[in-house]
Amino acid sequence: MRKLIILLTLIMLSANLFAQSSDRKGFIGITIGPSIPIGDFADNSLNNDNAGYAKTGLNINLINFGYKFGQNFGITGLWFGAAHSVDFSAVDAMWSYGGLMGGPMLSFPINEKLIFDLKGMIGFVSAKLDMYALGETSGIGVGFDFGASFRYNFSEKWCLLINGDYLASTSKFDEGDQKISTINLSLGIAFRLK
Repeated sequence: MRKLIILLTLIMLSANLFAQSSDRKGFIGITIGPSIPIGDFADNSLNNDNAGYAKTGLNINLINFGYKFGQNFGITGLWFGAAHSVDFSAVDAMWSYGGLMGGPMLSFPINEKLIFDLKGMIGFVSAKLDMYALGETSGIGVGFDFGASFRYNFSEKWCLLINGDYLASTSKFDEGDQKISTINLSLGIAFRLK
């Protein structure tokens, strides 16, 4: 009997934890923040053929979207762009890339105003290396994004977004493949959808 009471208590607490915070199920917003290159993309050693020489740049998510279909499960989408200057003294250059991605989202209300989201997305990434004096080259590839967000509902129709994402892509250029890997941190605002 004691185990049954404990089990029922845990179930009721879990139900309260994952209860919907309001009748609004989604959001669409814009975020901006630093984009930190990692791996080969950040490498600036001459003996690495895959080095991207990228410095910390800027990331902007022009459309940051999410919508729940159930208690905790939904979909997410992202239209994004980023730019990084190049860390190579002999060349004045800039990396820029952007794309569209979509995938599943898991949402966990922490309280009435704060929601934690986990996201996994796949899509395409178009990248360009502009070497101002030498011309430019561009490529396209598949990208993956794994991220987490906090949404703070500061009003009935608006929320604050805080995102942390890992982006990985391999774009195919005429000269070969370039791996793009970044950690993107962003802050912004979103309209809450019904």
